[in-house]
Amino acid sequence: MIYPERLLPSSHKLDFFDWCNSCYLCRSTLRNDNLTNPDGSLNPAIIELNRTIGLSTNYIRCNPRHPLTSELEDVYFIVKNNKYTTTPFNSKNQEKVPKAKEVDFEIDKNKGWFLLKCEDFNDIKSQIPFNRTNKDEEIVEITLKVEHEPTLVNLFHFQINAYKENKKITSGVKGYKKKISHIIRDRILEYYHLEVA
Repeated sequence: MIYPERLLPSSHKLDFFDWCNSCYLCRSTLRNDNLTNPDGSLNPAIIELNRTIGLSTNYIRCNPRHPLTSELEDVYFIVKNNKYTTTPFNSKNQEKVPKAKEVDFEIDKNKGWFLLKCEDFNDIKSQIPFNRTNKDEEIVEITLKVEHEPTLVNLFHFQINAYKENKKITSGVKGYKKKISHIIRDRILEYYHLEVA
């Protein structure tokens, strides 16, 4: 089986790509058998706190007026070469994009997934009280942003990033980052979807 050509980025595709706040983000989980609780709600255990800042997702369009989209089943594709999955794509490194037949990947249909709407995570502001050791409490203001960050093998890769004073926050679960991770997880549990409306 050959890797889907539609997932590979190009400058031409990037020119046509667009999205809006009504579009969805699809997040994969390790397994689909523990995705929900008996009452049908999303299982908090599937959300790894250390991965919520910069949460990696796939874009799913809200309607056909957006010309390009990934498919829900794309979360089953696991590319084995980390260089392809972690290198950002831009118009200057088009030559680094592999041909579809060169991508070594496997399909894992045991993975699960859930959906998030962009509007529930884009330009969301929160104020976090934070106590540093032996210092007075300070208020840290953070902003969540949905951002298109294509990789060499995924045109539709998006992240939910967190910013403090316009500076992107790296992942982690110490200090105020732990509180940010909990904010993102709590919003996921409140606003998740299991199907495209």
